[in-house]
Amino acid sequence: MNDLFRAMAFNDDVLPVFDAFSEWCKQRRISPESFEGSRAACRLVDLMQSGLKTKEALLAAMEQQRAA
Repeated sequence: MNDLFRAMAFNDDVLPVFDAFSEWCKQRRISPESFEGSRAACRLVDLMQSGLKTKEALLAAMEQQRAA
């Protein structure tokens, strides 16, 4: 997972995803390098590409998906 983040350019579009991913993993005590962490990272990138641009919006969408 670290290689993925190194390969991405940390610009204004990616930073909210990184922040949301870090917080999501911390809240759930999940290793970012675990399978579940990898799945969360993919979901967050998909959510960003669908138009969500803030950490708060991304985390809210993750929570909605979890509840569904």
